[in-house]
Amino acid sequence: MVNYTHSVVAENRRLDIEKVRALADGSTVLGAMALEQGLIDRLGDWYDVKDYLGELIGSPIEVCW
Repeated sequence: MVNYTHSVVAENRRLDIEKVRALADGSTVLGAMALEQGLIDRLGDWYDVKDYLGELIGSPIEVCW
């Protein structure tokens, strides 16, 4: 399962499999480092996510708690 996960991350993030294995050491990765290493596309907060999803689907997002 671990090898599969590494492969999926490497493929979908377009990263070298060895880089993914090196990053997957069980430690916490903070946002800035994740961005720097190519694990995420951008940093944001709750409102940024709502705005992004609204743009993606072409409709305002309504959060139901």
